[in-house]
Order: sequence, then C-alpha cells, then structure tokens
Amino acid sequence: MFFRIACVVLGFVVAAMPAHALEDCKFEFKIDAQSSAFQALVEGAATRGGFWRPIREAPQDVQDIGRFIGRLDVCLMTPDGKPRTVQTPNGSTTLNSPYVTNCTAALLPGNRLLTNVHCFREPSLVAAGFTRVREARINFGYTSTDFTGNVQTFLVDDREIAADDATDAMLLQIIGADANAVLGGSIPMVMETDFTPRRALTMVHHPRGDAQQFSSGTCQIHPEQASLPESASQLRHSCESTGGSSGSLLLDARTLAVMGLHNQGGLNAQGGYNSGHKISAVAAALGLEFQQAGAGGTGSFDPAARAQGALTDALLIEDDAARRDALAQIVQGFPGSRAAQSAQRALDLMQGPGRADPEQTATAALTAALQVQGLSRRARLEELIATFPETAAAESARAMLELVTASSTQEAINPREPISGTDVLRVMADGRGDYISPQAALRAASAGDVIEIYPGLYEGGVDVDVPVTIVGVGDRTKIVWESEEDDVIYWTAGSGRIANLTLHMRGGEFYTVDFNGGTAVLEDSVLSSGGLAIVGVRSGSTSIVRNNIIKDGASTGIYVYDNGRGTVEGNELLDMVGSGISVKTGGDPVIRGNAIHRSTQSGIYVFDDGKGTIEDNEVTGSGKSAIAVATGSDPIVRRNVVHDNEQSGMNIYDGGRGTFEDNDIYANALSGISVGKDGDPVIRRNTIRDGEQSGIYVYEAAKGLIENNEIFGNANAGISISEDGDPLIRRNTIRDNEQSGVNLFEGGKGTIEDNEITGNGGAGISAREKSHAVVRRNRISGNTYEAVWIYKEAGGQFEDNDLRGNERGAWDIEASAGSVVRSGNRE
Repeated sequence: MFFRIACVVLGFVVAAMPAHALEDCKFEFKIDAQSSAFQALVEGAATRGGFWRPIREAPQDVQDIGRFIGRLDVCLMTPDGKPRTVQTPNGSTTLNSPYVTNCTAALLPGNRLLTNVHCFREPSLVAAGFTRVREARINFGYTSTDFTGNVQTFLVDDREIAADDATDAMLLQIIGADANAVLGGSIPMVMETDFTPRRALTMVHHPRGDAQQFSSGTCQIHPEQASLPESASQLRHSCESTGGSSGSLLLDARTLAVMGLHNQGGLNAQGGYNSGHKISAVAAALGLEFQQAGAGGTGSFDPAARAQGALTDALLIEDDAARRDALAQIVQGFPGSRAAQSAQRALDLMQGPGRADPEQTATAALTAALQVQGLSRRARLEELIATFPETAAAESARAMLELVTASSTQEAINPREPISGTDVLRVMADGRGDYISPQAALRAASAGDVIEIYPGLYEGGVDVDVPVTIVGVGDRTKIVWESEEDDVIYWTAGSGRIANLTLHMRGGEFYTVDFNGGTAVLEDSVLSSGGLAIVGVRSGSTSIVRNNIIKDGASTGIYVYDNGRGTVEGNELLDMVGSGISVKTGGDPVIRGNAIHRSTQSGIYVFDDGKGTIEDNEVTGSGKSAIAVATGSDPIVRRNVVHDNEQSGMNIYDGGRGTFEDNDIYANALSGISVGKDGDPVIRRNTIRDGEQSGIYVYEAAKGLIENNEIFGNANAGISISEDGDPLIRRNTIRDNEQSGVNLFEGGKGTIEDNEITGNGGAGISAREKSHAVVRRNRISGNTYEAVWIYKEAGGQFEDNDLRGNERGAWDIEASAGSVVRSGNRE
C-alpha cells in the first residue's frame, strides 16, 4: 500500500478556541505519548535532521506570508468509535478513536484552505477504519510553544470543496467566521512555473505539529527534477520536512511566488528527495485563480523587491526635480522599507540652501554614516564630502576616512603574540584581537592555523603560501577586505579555506582571489572587483569555489586557465562586464549548479583549448550567448537551463567542439544553438524552444551530430543550415516552429534522417540557393506548406520518407530547382 503518513503528524491537539468542540475531540498544542510512539514507528525510530528555523528568524516578507499559513487539526473517528490497529512500514500500533492528526494549510481568498487530500484520508488510517472526519480546525499565528494567546482558530467544514487524488490536493472551507477579514488577506495568488533544478525555495510549515517554522538554505528544487518530463505534475525538492509538513506551500525563495504543494517525504541521509506537485497542476485540477508571476506587468509581489526596483530607477533619473519626486513617492509608497530609508537619505542630501540649512543637513548625514559599518560607512562619508564639501561635517568626514584607512592598514604597535600552542589567530580592526590586520596574522601563522577575522574594514593584499583557514566571524557584510595595488588574496598554498568574508578589488591589474597553483576552498563569501577577474584558478590549481555571491566585476567573474581545474559550484554570479565564467588553455573545471545572470559578454565562455564539465547551471540575461565554445575547446555541457539571453543560447564556432546534452534552452534572442565556422559539436537530448530565431543554426562549414532533440515553438525554422554547413541530423522531433521544420539556404548541406517533422508553419523541409541534402526515412506531416519545397538551384536526395498529411501535399519542386533524386517515398 502506498504509505504517506510520514508527512502527517498524528497526535491530540487543543485549540485556543474552546467553543463548539465536540467533547471527544481533544485539541491541544502538544503531542501526547501515544502520538509520539506512533510517529517513531512511522519514521523508523531514527532521528531526522530537520533544517528549519523558527518563523521569527525568517525575513519579514516570509513572516508576512506565514500569517496566512496555519496548522490544520483533523479529528478522525472509526464508525463504531472503537480503537483500531494501524499498520506502518515499521510495525503496528493501536490508536484510540477519535484520533487527531495535523497538517499545514494555506489560506486563500474566499476563506478557503489549500492542503493535501491525505490530511483527511491518510491511506493507512483509512485502511484501519478511521474513515470519518468528526471535526477540523485551522490555527493561524501558532509561532511559539510557550505563548498561544495570539493564535486565531477557525472551524473548517468536514466536507471538502474539491479534491484531486492525482496531485493530493484538497480545497476546504472555513465556516462560522471571516478569516480573510480577521487576518487581513490571504497568501498572494501568484505562481511561478519555471522548475529549474537547484532553484532556491522556502517552505513555511508546522513540522511535527510544532510552532511555525521555515525551511531555507538546503531547500531547493532537487536535481532529480530534471529526469521528469516537463509535463509531469510532480515536483521533487530537498526542503526538509517531517510529520505535520504535509500541505505546505513551496515558495520561490526570491519572489515568494507559489511553486508547489508539498505532500510526501523521501529525503534522508543517504540521498533521495521529498515530493510535491507543481502549483500549476494543482490550480488546474481545483480551479484555483493563481496568476503567473509577472503577468499583466505586475512583476514580483514582494513589496521589498518592488521598492528596491523603484529606488534603482529613481536614482538613475538625471533631472533633479524628477528624481526628487520619484524618491518622495518611494518614501510614501513603501513606508518603513530599506528602500524608503535610502530614498529619504537621498532626499536629505539633495536639499538645497533654499530648502534647508546645508550645515544641518550635512550633520544629519554624518550622523547617519556613523551608524553603519565597513564599506557602507566609507561610501556614505565619501558621498557627504562630495555633496557638502565646504561644511564642518565634511571636514569631520575627511578626518574619519583618514583614520579608517590608517587603522585598517597599519599593524598594532605591540600586537600580542599568539599563545603558545594555539591554532587560532584573531584579527580585529579595533585592536582588541591578536592582530589588527590579516597581513600581520599571516606573518605569524603556521601550517594548519585558523585566522579569524572580525567585523571591520581591512585593506591591502596578502600572499598565502602556508595551508591556513581564513574565516570571517560574524556578519560577512561587515567584514570587508579591500585592495587596490595587489590581489586581495594571492594563494599558492597546497590546501586551506577562505570563508564568510566580503572581498573587493578596487581596481588595477589584479584579481580579488588568485589561486596560482595553490588549492583551497573558497566559500560563503561575497566577492567583487573593479580590476581583473574576481577569482582566478590557474597553473593546475584544484580549488573549490562554492556558495559565494560573485558580482559587479569589471572583467570576468571566474577565470580558469593554464590547466586550472577545481570545482565551481552553487555560486551566484551577477553583473559582469566580461563573462560570468571563462575557461581556456587547458582549464578543466567542474562548473555545477551556479546561477549566472546579466553578464555583458557570455555567461560561460570556453575558448583556446579549454575543457570542463558544465552542468545543472542557470544562465540568463547574457549580453551575448549564454554558453560560448570556440577555438578547439571541447567541454561537456549538460542539464543546464539557458534562457532570455541577447544572442544564442549556446554558440559553438571557430573550431569549437563539445558535447551538449539534456539542456533546456528557450526564449533566446537568436538561435537556441548556433554552430558556426568549423564547429563540430555533439548536440543530443536537448529541449530547444520558443527562441526568436531558429532552434539550431549551422553555418560556415560547421558540422556536428544533432540527435534526439525536441525542437519546437521557434520563430524561424526548427533547424537552419547555410554556407556549407553539413551536420548529421537524426532522430529529432522538429515541430510547431513558425517557419519550416528544416531550412537549407545559401549552399547548406547535411544528412537528415529518421526525424519527426510536423506542425511547422512553412514546409517540412525547404531548400534554396544551391543547397543540397540527403534526406531519408523521415516522417514529415501536418506542416502548413508542402512536405518538401525546393527552388533556386537547390537539390537533394530524398528516399524512403513518409510525406503524407501536409496541407499542400508532398512536393513543390519549382522549375528553378536543381537535381532532385527521389526514391521509395510515401506521398
């Protein structure tokens, strides 16, 4: 029997609302011994490591969503009211009747609740005879185990409005009160339908029936989602859950748009994944009114995100009056937000002599600057000096900047030596540690030592040639380490670790972190650069670069070259002037699970005999192609999601090779995949869709094997071939493109065999301008024009094709066509 009880907490519960409860349904906020024993059987008596935290520790926008997510208590009974023995995968137990279980449910408009079917009808309980719902309640605001005075409890109709067993989704009705009015709304009815593996999620739930928690960090779409077809309703994820989590919404971590409905465990220490269903499938099954995120120009419903976007736009306005008006609208429209505070500061700094006293305004700005730390303080002091250069506050700001620079670069006069035998060296900018600078600590360090860097602003580069750990202690945004005339960290040691720091190269011909032959783990840090690449990996280095934010680079984000290897994993790379990641001259990294957005050049660029394994990344918003491979390079590129780039999704040219498989490539401004000038890749099992040009374009004597791909919905042909391009195209599905399925022109060639070419807006295959292809054993049907259209001196060899069922028939061979050889075709 399919067993799903691990997602339901079973126990007796008490609500804050005593009225109307039947005497034999005992609701409370703790789980009794019987329930605990049963839960141990359900979960195998093994301790589950739940990576969740109290909702009060969540960001405010997550807490706001949490107001509309509650614990659903369901009182179940047997028809005769007698106990029953329930079978579990790990044994059996006897449960009294009535019996109370709980799940998680979300409040929708109309006082409706969304949860799982099995919260009412869990299969093992139904099999034992617990077939009646005696009473149900929903508790909102249960956020603390020792204070339940703010809990709002509502009765729930024991008959569902709608249910769908396929998605395990159920819609319930609150009765006797208006929960939407009491709580001030519902969850935003906005959904996201991009189910890219490793996409970060957030889940708000009541694990074990406890006070509300939220899962994040390890909570993401599981890589195994890629093994499911796009049409599948299932959503595999790694958000930690346990009994009571059933019915929780899976939210996009950035926008908090709803992505799925959790319903089943399966994640464990040995692997696996938890399961749910896509909210799009749930909405279709239950008739729910979710709106696609961004539809109708609404964008993100997250107020903080909208406010920050408005602030960015306002600060770019050149006209002072217009900028002032835009800033004032942010202050009024998003009161209390960080963006509103920044807008107010900007307004204060813009006040002219006719509106406010400059000395007074400058003094207020100086006071505000002293309330922040590190790089933010420096930026505000510099802004004050530029805006009010002749004020006393500006003089004070100049003096403070001098002190900051001096204190962050000079060693203490009498630094304490580390205690004999210790392996921890503490760096504090205010002199309270063992050293005042990282440079001083490294001079004293031995192999294996740990250098702890505490909040402060530090300047100047270091050379690391002994294996040490350099780790920030505290909020990494307040541990700022900068350099201008040297790499911030130049690493040649054979091992070590760098973690939890904010590192910035202000300019010059240097890297932020340069692994030159050395090896270390660089993780959980924020890195940027106004100089060369932010991270360099070269000369055989096998460094691991993971879980960092790498942004605002004046050149490349990560540069792997001269036989550099290593792993680049789980990073977010944003806003590079060059490429997000570049690989050349024997570089051979594993590039896995990164989000690479808004590179001015390519997201990933492999050239000059570069290699690498590039897998499970999302690459979007690139100014050129998302992934470019050139000049003899030969990477493996698989399971990536590549979309909304300003040129091709993938571009192989100038003798580039490589294997490109199982990628999802869509909505790019040029072709999904371009193969140019002597390129020779293997392109297999990709989905190439909804591009603004052809799905695949092969030209300038390029070759390649193109097989088993799904190519559809592109604005031009499914595959275009020109200028002596000569690929082997076999076993692909080429459908529903706006022009021909395959279009050969200007001398295009190729062997086209065993493909399904159907539903295209032009011919199945069109050839013109001296093009010539070998076309055999294809099924070409349902196209708007003919199966084959040949004209302008084009020719070809056509054999054993099925050409039936096209709107204009099988052939259109115009008088201008060249030699056409036909045999064995079905027309």
